[in-house]
Amino acid sequence: MLLFIENYLGLSKDDLQSRLDSGDKIVDIPNKSPLIIAGDFCLKAQKYILKHPELEKILIKNLHGEFDTEIRSHTIFPQNMSFDKEFLPALDELKKLGFIMGEKYLNQDCETEFIVPSQVHITSFIEKYSLDYYFQQYFPLLNS
Repeated sequence: MLLFIENYLGLSKDDLQSRLDSGDKIVDIPNKSPLIIAGDFCLKAQKYILKHPELEKILIKNLHGEFDTEIRSHTIFPQNMSFDKEFLPALDELKKLGFIMGEKYLNQDCETEFIVPSQVHITSFIEKYSLDYYFQQYFPLLNS
């Protein structure tokens, strides 16, 4: 993950830390790819599942709004995520990987479910593709 993120950001961990330490909270990097959005969405879903173990099913509509807000107000690089061009392709990736069941998610009226085929599968995907996981692991003070 570290090498993938360093290539994506175009900065080493130390260079990024230096920019953040100097007060640069918004790093000039490209918009998140659908895989990174998918990884970040899985991280969001995993946290939601841990907070709500009583729920039998997790619906995309219960995560989407807050997830979109988090992307728009990201500590390091806020992004205006396009529903059609970025979020839906991320969900398509997750459907291919078995994380999404049911009808295609088109809006808040859909009953599309997020599922966890296995804890190992979701953890591996998050560790590989979630940019937010990377920041939480390597820059924990940003999350305080």
